[in-house]
Amino acid sequence: MIPELYHAHLSEKLTRSNYLLTILLIQVVQSIKEVTLESIATKLAIPIKFESRRKKIQRFLSEDKWVLDDIWLSLVIGWIKGTVKQNKVVYLAIDRTKWQSNNILMVSMIWRKRAIPIYWKMLDKQGNSTLENQQFVLTPVFAALSDYKLIVLGDREFCSVTLANWLREKKVDFWRATKKECLYQD
Repeated sequence: MIPELYHAHLSEKLTRSNYLLTILLIQVVQSIKEVTLESIATKLAIPIKFESRRKKIQRFLSEDKWVLDDIWLSLVIGWIKGTVKQNKVVYLAIDRTKWQSNNILMVSMIWRKRAIPIYWKMLDKQGNSTLENQQFVLTPVFAALSDYKLIVLGDREFCSVTLANWLREKKVDFWRATKKECLYQD
C-alpha cells in the first residue's frame, strides 16, 4: 500500500516510533478515505482510549519534525531524481489557489498529465502573491533540480517583467499557460 521510496525516506527522517505511527496513519487514511481527526482516531489500531489516540495524533502532527523541506521536498526530489534522467526537461507549474480560508502558493511538477506538489507557502493575505512569495517557493525547487532544464508554467498572475527577468537570471524558461501564446521564453 505504501511505496518503498516512502518507507526508505521516512524511516531515515523519523524516529522509529514516529515512522511506525506515520505508516499506521497512512494505512488508516487509505482505508477509510477520510481525513478528519475523529475518524482517524476511531480506526487507528492502537490499544488506548479514543481520546488518548486523538491527542496522540494531534501531538504527532504538530511536531517540529514535520518540516516541508526536510520531509516532503526531499522525498519528492528523491523520486524525481530516480525517475527523470539528468539534463531532461522538467515542467513546473506555479499557481495560487484559495482553499477554504487558506491562500496557498504552490509549485508542482507536471508528470503524466498530473501536477505533483513539490513546494508551497501559505500566504498570510488574500489575493495575488508577491514576487518575494514566488521567489520563496521557486528557489528551493530550483536548487534541488539544478541538474535539469526547468520550464515554469504560470497563468496571468505570474506575468510580471520582474519575475521574468529573475527567471532568466536563473536560466529558467517561463511559459504563460494560455491556449496559444508563450509570453517569456529564452
